[in-house]
Amino acid sequence: MNKNLSEIFLELGSSKIILSFNDELHNKIITEEKNILNDEKNNNLFLDAERNKIENSIYELEKKNNIYIKNINLLIDDKNTITIGFSVSKKINYNFFDKKNLEYLIQDAKQTILKFNNEYEILHIFVTKLTVDENKIDDFKKIEKCNKITLDLLFICIPLKKIEYFQKLFSNNHININKILSSSYSKTFYLINNSNIDYEDKIFIDLGFKKTAVLFYNKNILKYFDIIPVGSNHINKDLIKILNIDYASSEIIKKNFHKKDFFLSHKYKSIAENFKITKENERNINKIIEYRIDEILEISVKKVTNQFEKLDFKKKIKLIL
Repeated sequence: MNKNLSEIFLELGSSKIILSFNDELHNKIITEEKNILNDEKNNNLFLDAERNKIENSIYELEKKNNIYIKNINLLIDDKNTITIGFSVSKKINYNFFDKKNLEYLIQDAKQTILKFNNEYEILHIFVTKLTVDENKIDDFKKIEKCNKITLDLLFICIPLKKIEYFQKLFSNNHININKILSSSYSKTFYLINNSNIDYEDKIFIDLGFKKTAVLFYNKNILKYFDIIPVGSNHINKDLIKILNIDYASSEIIKKNFHKKDFFLSHKYKSIAENFKITKENERNINKIIEYRIDEILEISVKKVTNQFEKLDFKKKIKLIL
């Protein structure tokens, strides 16, 4: 098996597994995707049946790519993720500033968060604002002497039970988890640092199967993160209810409705014939899907604007889906 690998990233979603790694032998990034969802009623990762499906998918990914997965960085966006904002200050009394002052403040804040949220584990800690003697500072290296420093922090946390579940799941497959990371944060961080998105304010909306992650960056600093319990699966449910079709057919329509001449294709005509979809309902398919997507976008943007009332949508703001 190929041993020339750097770190392996495995994204575990509600409907698919995505494996990414750098093949150093051939100097290229390999990304493989495996579906772990068959139907509407069998899509919960925490069912015993799903455990076998995940294990089989990992084995197939190993076999296909001729690799042995021993250690992974696990990427997840769990619907029970919580974010906690926390502000902490320290008097320096006009002594010379040391970076350790920040590290101690962050460590104290971390212990406080865990003390009052002992059923959660912290995935990420972000400094959203640094204030020195009432002045906002973008770079702590600019600080020399000061009287007081204040940190505004953002913690992303998931339940300990979920971490224990994932550790057990992968240890049963002889796989060690190096790190557990937020999938949406990791993807947006990579995008910001590997693209030319020249906007001061950026809203990222990561539409998943059963949930949607909403992230807001100001000057490339994460200011807001939330997960809302609405995803593309709600589109499936709308199509199933209104068109009276099965789940597999709703998935085909959802993924292909935007393609040119899809409604003239044999695949769609077969669905329309089997489920007797009327021309009137056919004309409403675009409206059904667009309405649900518009709703998700509206909820996502409103989450950010409610949190940041001074955010001016008349100026340049990049909305990224």
